Amino acid sequence: GGLTPPGGRVLLAPPMPDPTAAEAVSAASASAGASGAPRGPSALAKVAVSARTLLAATLIAWFPSDMLPAYKAAAEGDGSAAADASMGEGGDESEGDGEAERALVEAATTLVTELRLLCAIPKRKSEGGSAADVVAHARRTRDAWARYQTAFVAWKLVDGARLAQQIRPGMVSVELERRRVEAKNSARAARGHSPADIQILAGLRLHFAQMARQVGNMLGPEGAQRMIDDVLAEVDAKMAAERESAADTDAAAAAAASSPPPASTSGGDASMGEEGEASDGSGGSPSRAARAEAPAAVQKSLAAERAALGNEVLVHRLCLDPSWRLPVPTAADGIAWSVDVAPADDDTPVAAALARARADAAADLFATADAPARAARREPSFWLGLLERGDDAAAGEGVRVALAAIKAGIIGVTPRRPDLASEVTAAVDEDHIAMLVARRVLTGRALATLAGWLATRIASLEAPARAVDTRAWADDAAAALSALGDAAAPRAAVARVLAWCFLRLDVLRADAANFHLSTLAPYLTRGRKGAEYERRQFEERLREGATSLVGAAAWLRDTVDELRAAADAAAPGTGAGAAFVAGLSLDDASTRRFIAAEGVLSLVQRPVALSVDAAAGALAHAMSARAGVEVRVAVRERVVDADEGAGEGAGAGEGAGEGTTAASSPSSPASDMRLPRSFPETMRLDANALVEVQNALQRIALNSTIAATVGQVIAARVRAGGAAPSASALSRAVATTDDLHAAIDAALTREGATAAHVGASIVLAAGSLAARAHNVALTDDDADAIRRAVAAGADTKHSLFALFFKRAVAVLRAELRRAPPMALHARSAAVAVAAATAPARDPTRTPGLTWAVPELRRIAAELVRLVDHCEAVYGAHYAVILAAIARGAAPVEAAAAATESATTLGPAVATAAGGAGGASGGGATEADDEAEEGESDDEL
Repeated sequence: GGLTPPGGRVLLAPPMPDPTAAEAVSAASASAGASGAPRGPSALAKVAVSARTLLAATLIAWFPSDMLPAYKAAAEGDGSAAADASMGEGGDESEGDGEAERALVEAATTLVTELRLLCAIPKRKSEGGSAADVVAHARRTRDAWARYQTAFVAWKLVDGARLAQQIRPGMVSVELERRRVEAKNSARAARGHSPADIQILAGLRLHFAQMARQVGNMLGPEGAQRMIDDVLAEVDAKMAAERESAADTDAAAAAAASSPPPASTSGGDASMGEEGEASDGSGGSPSRAARAEAPAAVQKSLAAERAALGNEVLVHRLCLDPSWRLPVPTAADGIAWSVDVAPADDDTPVAAALARARADAAADLFATADAPARAARREPSFWLGLLERGDDAAAGEGVRVALAAIKAGIIGVTPRRPDLASEVTAAVDEDHIAMLVARRVLTGRALATLAGWLATRIASLEAPARAVDTRAWADDAAAALSALGDAAAPRAAVARVLAWCFLRLDVLRADAANFHLSTLAPYLTRGRKGAEYERRQFEERLREGATSLVGAAAWLRDTVDELRAAADAAAPGTGAGAAFVAGLSLDDASTRRFIAAEGVLSLVQRPVALSVDAAAGALAHAMSARAGVEVRVAVRERVVDADEGAGEGAGAGEGAGEGTTAASSPSSPASDMRLPRSFPETMRLDANALVEVQNALQRIALNSTIAATVGQVIAARVRAGGAAPSASALSRAVATTDDLHAAIDAALTREGATAAHVGASIVLAAGSLAARAHNVALTDDDADAIRRAVAAGADTKHSLFALFFKRAVAVLRAELRRAPPMALHARSAAVAVAAATAPARDPTRTPGLTWAVPELRRIAAELVRLVDHCEAVYGAHYAVILAAIARGAAPVEAAAAATESATTLGPAVATAAGGAGGASGGGATEADDEAEEGESDDEL
């Protein structure tokens, strides 16, 4: 149904809300407070007026069943299903949640309706509008927005409490398991800890911290702290029960051992006597077998999940670049004995890691896995700041945990040598060394002995070339520390030893990993085994519903539309675009590569980082799969274009105003929303690499823009005349335009540089160029003009920036089409389009961009490898999608066809894709197939 606002224009609107919407919202808020749901953080008191919240209101109003599963179940009349959707277990809280959702839907519907009415009424007197009507509608819209805020907060509180309760059992399980592992490690402390013990504890701590942060986001700091206290109390009770059960079992065993064995035992007595070992846990505590196996099960599950993603990323990197290797860490200046340890305050990453270490317990120093923290452990300044924080006991604990991690790292390099593990465990007593450090009585001779032993053990594991540097450092350490004799070693020396050990362990791991990569890369590239592995992994996720092809289908559809429009514009009236689309039904690898290359160029021209679009697409699929509804990428079409379609369906003589809505009107806030665009799921592993291409293109365009402006300023100064340049300007190394581009690049890529620093650096470079090339000095006005140009050129809407950006893309397109894998055959449907859209002249000779051509060619070579690899992995899926597009199917239908062919005809699709890869020159020979017949995924 619709309604007729003032002016007589028909406006499609969502169903009108119940007149008692305000009372329903108030009731929902009251029920949320009465049900005991904790109050959220103060930030939830008000919902910010933004495009995102407006979009949420629009989606809730138009598609309540898709957005809120409990509302859908209630609308269908299934009370039990609604309870399950709301709470998972039913109960009173589910009723409050359902009521909150109903109130939210009504408030959102009222808000959207008022917004549409506000945008529909006449705003000018010439159109019949009046100020009173506008003010009245604006006030109603403001009141509707306030009611929506109240309803949203009430629903969010109830929903957050429900989700937090679902996380609570996991928190109890993880903390309970951590206590058990710690107790087991304490019981065998005399034998030392293994690397697995430390890894398990670190993983469990990290898992609990992540769940605590999730609960904090849902309940706020106070609510999260209350839940954590409850969880810890429950864990204490369970641990006490387990200790009592173990004590009773031990007492019973001792009594049984001291008493004579009975002459006979009934079946019932025998089963009772074995319950201590074989109990199923029904008595209130898990059996010993369960307690022993739970850590391994947890670790196996986490390791399998991480290894699956890690293996696929690793294979993808090696397939794109077989020469790719992990970077080898470099030594910090403070590790050498000839220099002093610098304070941590001068190094931002070290200072940040030091602040985190001071805030956390010493045992959590190695629980984090982020790269900055690992890098900080290779800095002596980090350890010196940690040891000198004023607490001797904490300093000793930090040394103990660090030495335990160093021992675990040495043992982990040779996991199959228990004799070496026993030797390392027995040789280094970290508890005793930590006690000496805490009391400040660790002598220089003792520290020299420790450093020498650790260096000898690490050198025995390194490559001979690395061992030379290790032994040289050990000699310097022995000379510096032995000179102290029996005097206490300064803590700066302890920090130097610890940092050096972590550096050598990181170098050792990187060397070992790079050796494995060097042996794995030829295996993956021979016969395109890596591409086949990626295809199997992707199709498995398709079958499980973990991903889809909707984003890829929408991306290909958009690319085809752009190419068709370009062909029609280049050759109007010839039907070149229609012929191109019709030819997509043919299974042609050249056409697919051509379209994929153009699609990649379209991706990197987006002004928003592609990682955002990729994450938004993955999140949309996850939310849709969770709600049990069909994945739809074209949300923008459903919300924005719904009324445009209605307007197009109207008669031509009915006025252009029909179908105008808040979402499609240029004056509407919704028209400025930047919704995430479709991103192909087949390039999810390349999102970060494509972001680097985006950054490079924008940096090149900005560099050329700034250089052109600097040239204009210098030319104007030369024409007007100027003073003689200073000696400092003549001494700088910027004498040519290429030198200027290099200086601008250095300023733009300097880490941590601010806009003021960039502007100052470019002004100095421009002054040097003017002095050395034209023998003039720039004035203060010239310097201000250059600074303004730098600030203005950073805007992507700047005309000169847009021009150079377009030229850089043209160079990429030309280099892509010249590459051998992109060569088009005569039967390819893309031949006519490529000829029609070919540049009139060589874009690599474009003025202002010749300096960047080598870098653009390198980027083009990377994109060629990416497109070629995507064809080898996903060529069969692309073929099905393009054939569906040729028939006029929508992206969702094309993706469904490709998914069905991949899930029901998996082997056939794999064979077809392998054939496509072979046609491109990368297929394996029959001899290779016979020789590698026995190889499996486990070997990979």
